[in-house]
Amino acid sequence: MEYITWDSSVRILSDGTEVPFETNTYSNTSDAKGSYRFSSHLPEGLPEGSLIFETSGCSVTLYLNGTEIYRSSAATSQDVALMSQATIPLPQGATGTITMDYTVLDSYGAMFPPLLRFMPTFFTDLQATALANRAALPAGAAALAFLLVTSLFLLGVMSQQPDLRLLPLLGAALGLTFYQMIQEQGFRFLPEAVWQFFSRPAISLGIIFLLLLYLFVNRSRHFFRHLGIVTAWSAAGLAVAYLVSLWQGSYLSSYINSEVSILINNGFYGGLTYWLILWLTIVCAAISVYGTMRAFTAQQSNLEMLSLRSQLITDSYHAIETKMKESAALRHEMKHHLTALDALCQKNDMDGLKELLQNMLEKDERQAQIHFTKNYTVNAILQDAALRAAQSDIHFDARAELPQELPVPEQDLCILLMNMLDNALEACAKVKDADRRSIKFHADVKNGFLSISCKNTFADKPRQDRRGRFLTSKSDDLAHGFGIPQMESVARRYHSVLDISYETDGFFSVQTTLQLPQENAC
Repeated sequence: MEYITWDSSVRILSDGTEVPFETNTYSNTSDAKGSYRFSSHLPEGLPEGSLIFETSGCSVTLYLNGTEIYRSSAATSQDVALMSQATIPLPQGATGTITMDYTVLDSYGAMFPPLLRFMPTFFTDLQATALANRAALPAGAAALAFLLVTSLFLLGVMSQQPDLRLLPLLGAALGLTFYQMIQEQGFRFLPEAVWQFFSRPAISLGIIFLLLLYLFVNRSRHFFRHLGIVTAWSAAGLAVAYLVSLWQGSYLSSYINSEVSILINNGFYGGLTYWLILWLTIVCAAISVYGTMRAFTAQQSNLEMLSLRSQLITDSYHAIETKMKESAALRHEMKHHLTALDALCQKNDMDGLKELLQNMLEKDERQAQIHFTKNYTVNAILQDAALRAAQSDIHFDARAELPQELPVPEQDLCILLMNMLDNALEACAKVKDADRRSIKFHADVKNGFLSISCKNTFADKPRQDRRGRFLTSKSDDLAHGFGIPQMESVARRYHSVLDISYETDGFFSVQTTLQLPQENAC
């Protein structure tokens, strides 16, 4: 596209006198009044194409080499945001003097001075594609935001907890999806009355109102904190892009300057306002998706925690129940032992007496302990481990000097301790010699740190990768092998590491020291 500069311009007074004047500023809000005449020469060697200029708010007569080729008179419609245009076909090689008689009918809506340009025919198709993309790309972004928000709303409906606060954002995203496309290309496929109705600035005001309503009903600290972060990063990115564009003299800086000027002269309505509204809509949709995903994750985490707690309660109950049954059996057996002891004493059989007492002591040591610490969660985990160890004939020595309450979520304790003890029990169970099956567990709190250590005997040398990281010994690597990464994740969360090693004396060791939160540190 080639812009045609006016070689001469005069103002025609009421008595027909022509007064020369100059202006290089194009605007549709100038203070120009009256009649004018502009003239220029068409460039040589023009291909087939069209002359294009705006006709809103003015009376225009166009001459080529003294022959009138166009005439129009059009008032400005306050309800239509776009300006009407004239498109005049020219044959290939058209040349000569172009003259325009121009009378301002509405200084607010008329483009002054007239912006005459030549559009080659081959460029028209490219322009149509560019114009379509200019409307389609932002409309597509708005449509994506609309689909995201709609999905969130329907998800709430399905869970019988619809979030009505999303409705204003839904309306804004839907309006943005169609508003720009109707403005840019609506005249191609809509009746004129419909196109003009949806081109009214009031429609843009409605979208702004819906966004403000959404911000009002979502006025939470969490929401505005995320909005502030995104705004700061977006502003910084735009500032850098603007400065680079200004330095290189590219299109972005000139476009922003032009839109800011239009915003100042015309008020809120303009391209810059549209882009800001679109950006805010997409950001609000993204924050809503992020908030919903966080809420969903928290809900799943709570459900898992409740499930773990329920399992711990069940295991604790089973451990107590098993202990009660063992105690009843032990009391019954004790009667027989006492009778046997009495008989041995009467016979003065000291060797038999000593052997029977030794058997009774060993059996007592194998009884599963049911109380380890005041902390309910840790005690329940150790109860379950002790019961499983007794069932597998594993010596289980656990000491946990912990307070009743720990500033560590139960989920983290469960992930760390249950994985640690599960691995130890599984490794010990593979030791063929029952006398070598042993687990030593220790946990205590000192100076704001929770120290945890677990040692166990093992049968086969642990598997390691090239970096020295320990691998699962289970046959299905894909379904297992998550225990150590989960324990490492918990350790990192409390500014610690998971120390894993195995010693020459046949003990495998896992230990860590968690830094407890200061406000609740014990």
